[in-house]
Amino acid sequence: MKRISLAGFALAGLGLFASSAFAEGNPCASGASLCDSAVNQYLDNSGNAQSVDTNHPLPVNATVTAVSASATTIFNGTVTTGGTFQQIAAANASRKSFEYQNNNGSDACYIYFGTTGSATSAKSIKVVSGGYYLRSAGNIPSDAIQTTCTSTNDTYYAAVQ
Repeated sequence: MKRISLAGFALAGLGLFASSAFAEGNPCASGASLCDSAVNQYLDNSGNAQSVDTNHPLPVNATVTAVSASATTIFNGTVTTGGTFQQIAAANASRKSFEYQNNNGSDACYIYFGTTGSATSAKSIKVVSGGYYLRSAGNIPSDAIQTTCTSTNDTYYAAVQ
């Protein structure tokens, strides 16, 4: 795939073109006079060169998908028994985000997605003292969420949408 430099950006495969001096590598390295000019054209669907300026903007095809808002459920908590996992949120197939903050000054906390009986710190996400974990894009686990911290009475903040 050829790379084309345009106004300081590397563009690949976007249907933009320039003279052959821009088609390969860095044209400025050889002192090409094209380094001082910008390419203001694109290829349309028929392969014809089209100008781009304030009266003829670059066409963009995009789809915008509305995402409905969800209520946030807050789980401020205290660890009942240090080192023992406790559930902080039930399984939820429509979960959209999860955030967690370890509020402790020196102890680590752990997050586990799944059933309490299967949770171990070795299979969990470690959140260091004062640390923060956020999962808000991509594949959000729908499993129940478990947590524990090093000591009894350690505290955490968790929020789920």
